[in-house]
Amino acid sequence: MRMKSVVAAGVGLAICALAASASAQRGDILGEWKTGGCTLTLTDKDWFGDWRAISFACQGDLFHVDRYRIEGDTLVLVGMGAPKARLRMRGDQLVGKDIGGRDLTLTRKGAAPVLAPRGNSGGGRPNGGWDSGNNYGGWDDGGCIKYGDSTRCATQAEMGPPQVQTVIRANLRSSASLDSSIVQKLEKGTCVALQECRQQGDQLWCKVQADGATGYLVQISPSSQNPREKLLVFKNGCRD
Repeated sequence: MRMKSVVAAGVGLAICALAASASAQRGDILGEWKTGGCTLTLTDKDWFGDWRAISFACQGDLFHVDRYRIEGDTLVLVGMGAPKARLRMRGDQLVGKDIGGRDLTLTRKGAAPVLAPRGNSGGGRPNGGWDSGNNYGGWDDGGCIKYGDSTRCATQAEMGPPQVQTVIRANLRSSASLDSSIVQKLEKGTCVALQECRQQGDQLWCKVQADGATGYLVQISPSSQNPREKLLVFKNGCRD
């Protein structure tokens, strides 16, 4: 009896572990995914034994998708009671094939572009996601880069450079000086990717990339209306 109890407990723990893993994976994929003009929304709502999916402006097999399930490391899109596509998560993309064998890639709505890390000439693949194979690993192609101590891999957006956001209309300059030429004028609310920051006297200057242009932003600038008044130019983080 004791042996049966131990076996039953082991099976129960294994089932719980699998359920927790599936739940974590499902949490990673919730939200809107796009391919062309098609938008597929994956929800956490139970739907006839699977989870609810909503397709909008989709055609072909994706037109019928109304639910999804997770089988191991594969996301299965289901419509009219039958599988319509099998995909694996790679960072901010779901990549695989539809039921007809055609390549299919869905991209997370609002996914941020990722810059290759310094010293990498483009060979690295910042993919993340569930696929931990060597061909789709993190920055160094060494496999999945785990998100902290969680069970999932980091996404492209999470592995990208830190960002700051302008809180006033700002001048992106060619060097770390208020006397240098203006590369581009940034509107209030512009998100830029940080490359490096350094203190220049009593001013903090950051080298940033914005809309394809690279230049320098000062964190605190004197007001053009009142030189004795100091204005914050950008804040940490980026919010819509």
